[in-house]
Amino acid sequence: SERARARSTSSSLPVMRLFHRFRAARFGKCCAASAVGQAFATSSEAQQQEQPKHSPASWHCLQAYAADQAGELKAGRGPKRMDDIEERYQRYFRWAKERSHAGADYIIVTAQWRCEHCGPWVALEPNIVPYSLEEGIEHWNLWYHPNTMPGSADLLMQGEDIGVSAVLRHVRLFLPGLAEDEVVIFQNLPHMRSIPSVAHVQVFIRPRSPQTRAALCELRAAWRMRSPWAENERQGGRGDEVGW
Repeated sequence: SERARARSTSSSLPVMRLFHRFRAARFGKCCAASAVGQAFATSSEAQQQEQPKHSPASWHCLQAYAADQAGELKAGRGPKRMDDIEERYQRYFRWAKERSHAGADYIIVTAQWRCEHCGPWVALEPNIVPYSLEEGIEHWNLWYHPNTMPGSADLLMQGEDIGVSAVLRHVRLFLPGLAEDEVVIFQNLPHMRSIPSVAHVQVFIRPRSPQTRAALCELRAAWRMRSPWAENERQGGRGDEVGW
């Protein structure tokens, strides 16, 4: 009986050793897989944190958006504002509300208006809350005075004082030497117009000539000198945001 038990125990030892080796190997593989999974998750989180929320819009992106806003929006493409610019937008509206006027009032009172003979009054002004753009591209707005153009006007539809060629002609009242390949123009879709009572288009300029660069610098300097918002930002320690 004792010999039988000994034989049984000795015969089961190899099986037990094999079982424990298998279990240890499997446990090691599970730990390794878990470690790899953890490392991958950590790496993915780090990459997500490192990637900017919005990539700056390229010239090609702006051209595509101008050609088909609805399609580009549906695909999740198009120019966007960074979070700090959105905060500036809200700060501007609070500033305007404290002075009991709307954004439209500020534009009408402070903009530099020009016109062609018997044409609409227009003003080319820097966009104070620009989209995130690649270096070398500037964001401006061409505003149409509500006394000479209804706020609901579709400015890029063909007509006597509207249409792409007319809008470009109006931009050239401020930038006479502006070439067609230096500018992209579009009007926001109706539901995306932040100041619907004053008709306006988005104007993106990528200056190529010294003449255009000099004219833009002159326009921006003149805007800083007459803009109460620019002065408010300067006094608030944010002058660099408006070019001081």
